[in-house]
Amino acid sequence: MELLRFTVRNQKLSGGKVKIVSDSIDYVEASFDFRTEDWEGLSKWAHFMKDDTIYDINLVEDKITRDMHLNLEAGEWEVKLHGTDSDGTMRITTGTAYVVIESYGNLSGEMPLPEIPLSATEQIDAKSQKALENSEKAIEIANEGATSAGEAIDIANAIKEAAERGDFNGEKGDIGITPNIQIGNVETLKPGENAAASIGGTPERPILNLGLPKGDKGDMGTTAYESAVLGGYDGTEEEFYKHLNYSGEMLDEIAKDIEAIEKDIADLKYFPIEILSFTNDAGTKENGDEVWNLMLSYSLNKAAEDLILDGESRGSTEGNTTGWIISQSGGAQGEPIATATRTYTLEAVDERGTTAKKTTTINFYDGIYYGCTEEPAAVDSAFILSLTKKLSGGK
Repeated sequence: MELLRFTVRNQKLSGGKVKIVSDSIDYVEASFDFRTEDWEGLSKWAHFMKDDTIYDINLVEDKITRDMHLNLEAGEWEVKLHGTDSDGTMRITTGTAYVVIESYGNLSGEMPLPEIPLSATEQIDAKSQKALENSEKAIEIANEGATSAGEAIDIANAIKEAAERGDFNGEKGDIGITPNIQIGNVETLKPGENAAASIGGTPERPILNLGLPKGDKGDMGTTAYESAVLGGYDGTEEEFYKHLNYSGEMLDEIAKDIEAIEKDIADLKYFPIEILSFTNDAGTKENGDEVWNLMLSYSLNKAAEDLILDGESRGSTEGNTTGWIISQSGGAQGEPIATATRTYTLEAVDERGTTAKKTTTINFYDGIYYGCTEEPAAVDSAFILSLTKKLSGGK
């Protein structure tokens, strides 16, 4: 029962204003009606917050069901949402809605503590476990009697075609599963005969073999199909289609689970790249000086997929978060690297294309000389060099 109903339009969250009483266990459910297209295809999370307690719940089909344990204690709860796209580069957040939970009062005897929702990491782990179980089941049934998953699917498709064209008749042991098919003047095959239909020939000399293998005796069960795919087929047409549909749906479900899990894990682990520092060892120079050798040093919060210095790619940092770029190109050509103020721009790009930028500058200033206490006998180089010197961009 969806006691809580919310409406979402862009970043506006509204609803939730109903009377709910505390101390119910696994009873409250919630639904979220997204009225704008910007939320389509996003992974959506609801956050219920009160004091130091926070419940983070990954919505399933825009709902919170009882098995997600939304057991709220008495008081006022803040409710917010956020959603992220498959790349984790776009995120939508909402404003706050409020839910007030009325106190049930004193309870007599001992009551179990409310079970709280799993953490974000635990919810992803639960999905991962489900996908793992499905994957192990697929491997198990494929290994039962087929050399590959492709062979198992080929067997399934062959038997499905036979069942659609005639009466599907399955028996155990030597007989195996044999479709009764009548095509033109070709004799209908009977249980116990070769499990291959003759088309355009005679039963003794078939021209086309449908590829329906005979079942092995003993532990192999009823058919090679059962051994390869079903793992427990009773020979009825209804059961056949049930297992056939399950096999295909299971493979689709495994692929969807893995894709969702990989996205959730990547979203949780991802943080954008930052350039923590970018410096040069030249510092401040006096006008008239020359810079012949230069070291540019950087520090990142994680390794970069690409470093770009003044628009020129320098490649990946190969797992390193600190390093330097040494420029001696000017000196190598017989000219200084810098004789006037110059700014270098460094860009760092991470695995999702997020870019951080930082600059460092070599400043060239005039030398300002001061500290004369009396009129000198002569204003010459020796006098000026005896004064206090400071580099400055102004007087």
